[in-house]
Amino acid sequence: MMKTDIKTVLEEAFAAPEPTRKKEFLTKMEQPRISTFTCLLSQISYIRKRVWLVSFLLLATAVWSVGYVGADCIHIISALIPFIALCTVTESARSTAYGMTELEMASRFSIKSIMLARLGAIGMLHLLILCILIPFVAKTTMFSYLQVGVYLSVPYFIVSVLGLMAVRKLRGKEAFYVSMGISVMASYLNLLGKESFPGLYEEKRFIWWCVALIYLIGKTGSEYKQAIHPAEAQI
Repeated sequence: MMKTDIKTVLEEAFAAPEPTRKKEFLTKMEQPRISTFTCLLSQISYIRKRVWLVSFLLLATAVWSVGYVGADCIHIISALIPFIALCTVTESARSTAYGMTELEMASRFSIKSIMLARLGAIGMLHLLILCILIPFVAKTTMFSYLQVGVYLSVPYFIVSVLGLMAVRKLRGKEAFYVSMGISVMASYLNLLGKESFPGLYEEKRFIWWCVALIYLIGKTGSEYKQAIHPAEAQI
């Protein structure tokens, strides 16, 4: 009984007072809703300027190569594409590399929204680059717009898949170095393909390029999903 009385006295002595003006406080703390487009614009400013710069420099180099090399430009452009994909991979790993994941988790937007907004912005830029390159390449080669689009997209998604796998399993600068090595290797293989596999771009093999592209797109989506969920699980 004595212990019960002491406990009751302590609870009464240290009882928290009733909150005053609670509703007014919560009303002031309410944040206005932000549209998806506004969220996208807010995250674009956080993308490093070097990502935009490298992407546009590679675009300029590719366009120059089309005019300089001519009919064989598909090999040159395909060798540049992996480095464009590298920009997306390295940007997706920036939060982890700099130890900012926990801070972004505490922000107004979820980590999933942040990653989707940033990668979506970079993806739209790279889609624009691809749309610019396709007519230039198709004009100087015997390939159709569809064929050129597929031939240029496959190297991009190969690097995306392998780079995201490296980012997911490694941390810090190691992931960047491995991703860079993957891009260099993919670029070299594209250049090597002209001499080692002269029939690589034959029309009868185009169906296999399409199958590979569909698989790589699905695999890329899977890798992005796996990259996001482990971060959310830490919340």
